[in-house]
Amino acid sequence: MTTYNGSLYRDRFCNRLKQAMEIKNMRQIDLSKKTGIGRSAISQYLSGLFEPRQEYIFKIAQALNVSEAWLMGFDVEMDSVPYTSTANEDIYLKKAMNEISRQDPQLAKLIDSYMNLTEQGRDILLGYADGLLVNGKNNYSKN
Repeated sequence: MTTYNGSLYRDRFCNRLKQAMEIKNMRQIDLSKKTGIGRSAISQYLSGLFEPRQEYIFKIAQALNVSEAWLMGFDVEMDSVPYTSTANEDIYLKKAMNEISRQDPQLAKLIDSYMNLTEQGRDILLGYADGLLVNGKNNYSKN
């Protein structure tokens, strides 16, 4: 299922958290010590009762050495792997950015910012954007 609603997001997170902890042979107490997150909170995340805030997802992903996006249920590699582009991709990207800049300067700024982030920063940004969409908070108005 590709639709993200509140319960599906929590279910996927708790399943991924359980899976990562099993693979990494980490107990709740170990995860609590590595992240500074209380054992009761981790227990609630594992049960699917609550979903963690983005800053805690980041801490959990770091402690388990997994991708934040994977932990949140996206179809990506479990372990974070740094991406390096080829020369042809760089040329294509520059041409595409020129066109985007011409058509939508704000989108170009967002893409440029994204490209300058680390892998972890990108995961955080994508997780935040997904959180806004999941929670229906994408209808902001300028006042």
